[in-house]
Amino acid sequence: MPPKRKAKSDSTTKTTTTPPKRARNATNKTTKTVPKQVYHSTHVSHRKCRVANSFCFFYSYRAPPKFSIKTCEKWYQKYKDTDDPDENITPEGAQQFFEDLGVSLESVYPILIGWKMKADRMGFFTKKEWMNAMTTLQVDSPERLKAYLLSWSKCIENDNEFKAMYLYTFNFAKTAGQKSMDVDLALALWALLFGSKYQHIPSFIEFVQETKPVKVINKDQWSSLLDFARTVPYDLAGYDSTTSWPVLFDDYATWRSKKAVE
Repeated sequence: MPPKRKAKSDSTTKTTTTPPKRARNATNKTTKTVPKQVYHSTHVSHRKCRVANSFCFFYSYRAPPKFSIKTCEKWYQKYKDTDDPDENITPEGAQQFFEDLGVSLESVYPILIGWKMKADRMGFFTKKEWMNAMTTLQVDSPERLKAYLLSWSKCIENDNEFKAMYLYTFNFAKTAGQKSMDVDLALALWALLFGSKYQHIPSFIEFVQETKPVKVINKDQWSSLLDFARTVPYDLAGYDSTTSWPVLFDDYATWRSKKAVE
């Protein structure tokens, strides 16, 4: 009996072959992810860079110097009047002070600064007023004081703050030793402080300039003008001359009525 023959493999049958090891390794090389040690090294490098930047910032940053009493006193010496018995800052020194701040004498800032520094007289600063104010503010240079000016100008947009500054201005601006303020000075201050804040003010100024009813403005008239401007309608509807307004305001109301029929 003839020996059995081995069956021939079907040429159409697909076979699965395993690629050589070298080829398999070459394929894997193209799909490998970044090794952990490489990622770790890169991460550490970035972290070191951030740390280095932090050190650079720390050593390059310089905090502003602390307030110095000596520096503040030296600043005061720049403006004081050596001919004044008390060595106060007088108008000439005050003018230089405001110039160093970049403040116009024709603006509200000299009054605003005087108010915040609790100065008694316009154009004058005593050493006590200066040192008390600057120590409270922790200010010993023009640059530091300038930083307050914007916030101070914003604060008087508040009605209560504005009223406080306005009432302060009477004693601050009038001539020392007098109970009343010269009317021309009052007119200039009203124009400066109020501007176009209230409708009554320009008309009231015109009334005083045109009719010249008084030569001085007393404290009651000064303080009443703000309340009058705030509470009495511009058309004077309901205005009662028998109320407690100063006579000057009755005269103003009469003048307005006459103007209306002209």
